Parts: sequence; structure tokens; C-alpha cells
Amino acid sequence: PTSRTHVVGSTDMGNVSYLVPSIHPMIRVAPKGVSIHTPEFTRYAGGAEGDAAVVDGSRSMGATIAELWSEPDRLARARAEHESATEGDHPPVM
Repeated sequence: PTSRTHVVGSTDMGNVSYLVPSIHPMIRVAPKGVSIHTPEFTRYAGGAEGDAAVVDGSRSMGATIAELWSEPDRLARARAEHESATEGDHPPVM
């Protein structure tokens, strides 16, 4: 079983998701208990842990893209579901 941790953050990804089907995965860079935007986090992000997170993230994104490209029906279903879910909606104005 996997445990879930509540992560608090901010991004403009929500705005993008009004326009195209979107995912916003999160990958751990530092050990639990290390807050982002701290000198300790910076050391992890600038070290081997940060490099590994970039590689893990890029592999995951690449695998997701390859899967959607190799399964056109899945991509079409994602687009149709997105269009249905966002019909009439518009991104928030910033």
C-alpha cells in the first residue's frame, strides 16, 4: 500500500487544464519533513536527489506520452472527456 501525504503548493497548472487535458504529478526531491523554499531543500534540489527527480519525472512524462500516442483511442477518450468536463468553462482571469 502507498501512503499519501497532503502537499500544499501553488501553480498555474489549473489554468492550463481548462484548455487541454492535463496532469500535474509531483515527485519527491527531499526527505519527508523538508519544506520547499528552504536552504535545506535547495541543497537536495541542487544535488543528486534533484537530478534523480528530474530523470524520474521526464521518464514518467515520456512514458505517458508514448502510451497516449500508441493508443489513439485512449487519447481520443481523454480529449472527449476533457471537452465534456470543461464545456462552457473558461480559465480564470489573472
